Amino acid sequence: MLWGGGLTLGYGFTRHWAAYLNAGWGGFQTTAGNRTGVGSADLGARYHLPTVGRVITPFLQGGLSSRTLSRDGLDARTGSAYNGVSWRTMAAFGGGANVHITRSVAVSGMSTWGATSSGIVNPRLHVGLLLLPGAWRR
Repeated sequence: MLWGGGLTLGYGFTRHWAAYLNAGWGGFQTTAGNRTGVGSADLGARYHLPTVGRVITPFLQGGLSSRTLSRDGLDARTGSAYNGVSWRTMAAFGGGANVHITRSVAVSGMSTWGATSSGIVNPRLHVGLLLLPGAWRR
């Protein structure tokens, strides 16, 4: 992938359970030279496991994911350019860990996969900064 980005928002209901909403996008060039764009939107829940060494909080997550693919290409029959778009909604699962720098700031990494009738598809890796506003008041 040549570029990508995303944003995840979440809300912790308890010490262990949180809901999240993730939106991501990216683009790359195919071996045939066509530009392709991808996007995703995820809605799900996370279960945070016990913290290890007061710094690392691993988690498991699951929910629904919608993936979109946009592809530029040439119609072999007419020679004209086109942009094709397709999407699919599927179950999603994954996990990761938050590595706390302070009580209110952590580096977060996760991996997410989709599950379809064809098998496990669409692996994604995310690394980002996690801000915990609730810890600012403590």
